[in-house]
Amino acid sequence: MKARAPSAQIAAAPAVIVALFLLCWGGPLVAQQSNKESALSPQEKHGQMLFFQRCSLCHLPPLVGPTDGARLPFGPLLYGYMDNARNETRVRQIIRLGGAQMPGFQYALEPGEIEDVVAYMKSSTMKSPPEWFAQAQARGAGAGRRPID
Repeated sequence: MKARAPSAQIAAAPAVIVALFLLCWGGPLVAQQSNKESALSPQEKHGQMLFFQRCSLCHLPPLVGPTDGARLPFGPLLYGYMDNARNETRVRQIIRLGGAQMPGFQYALEPGEIEDVVAYMKSSTMKSPPEWFAQAQARGAGAGRRPID
């Protein structure tokens, strides 16, 4: 006896289930986005994209589970770092030329892209750590490394 191929309706069922799951879970996630992020200028949004691509591995805390303590990134956390003009100048120089344990990006980023990263770092999004990290810090230190500057 020859096996019959599943109908188009049955074949589409997994896609429908996935779509419903994303709608149910995606709505609250989108609603949880901060107003700080939506208030970014186009330059800051481009800088945010570059920051996530080039800097986040070392300069953002790793994501932690709901019961895990905070773990620090490899490099220094940069939240609130752009509080004065001296730091702003230093950031431009370090992004371009690198530091003791950081590579320079003078060949990987255009000068305008470096300015976009600096604009993002000066934005309200980078003034303080995200809420999830503050909650993880309250649970205690995890097994992460200490930042090096």
